[in-house]
Amino acid sequence: MKKLAVVMREMKGSGPFDRKYYLGKAYLDMLEDCGASVWPILSERNIEDAVAFCDGLLIPGSPNDTHPSYYGEEVLEGKTTYEVDEYALDKAAIKAFLAAGKKILGICAGLQELNVYYGGSLYQKIEGHSEGRHPVCIDKGSRLYEIYNKEEITVNSWHSQAVKRLGEGLKVTALSRDGIVEAFENDQVLAVQWHPEMIDDREFFVYFLEKVL
Repeated sequence: MKKLAVVMREMKGSGPFDRKYYLGKAYLDMLEDCGASVWPILSERNIEDAVAFCDGLLIPGSPNDTHPSYYGEEVLEGKTTYEVDEYALDKAAIKAFLAAGKKILGICAGLQELNVYYGGSLYQKIEGHSEGRHPVCIDKGSRLYEIYNKEEITVNSWHSQAVKRLGEGLKVTALSRDGIVEAFENDQVLAVQWHPEMIDDREFFVYFLEKVL
């Protein structure tokens, strides 16, 4: 059984019991259905144990955006989704797993954070990608093409930020028709902008667990 570390997401509220760490149930259901054992990362104190115990790392989607100070920009006027800083923990986990030579899967916000980690930047706000589905074009030399054996697939879309400047050493492997980066990879990273766990894309996770890890 493959063991996958997952960085937990943070929910900030005003009440004394409202601040929580969580993982969306769709992730847990999908990963366990594909035969994985999930190891939660809640703070930097258990990253070392997670690296030693687990085969790889998942950075899941999140409603919290990566603060632009991490890629040298100012906050756009009117942006209000930076109350929670998840990137500091995710950065520590990424660094530790990469140093150990282990593989990382990024989904949605996870893709964006990986791009920032590799020195890239983000569009802080884009239009037309916050709901619905749309086609993406896949690079024939990519891992995604190995999964789907297609040059175009239809994916869901729940994001308001996107890759602006691609991080160093990353290769774009899928684009939307309006030019948004929908996936990238390198030797240790596979990341997609959509949410395969929400469209019952079991073959995506099976591929990562069995072929990448």
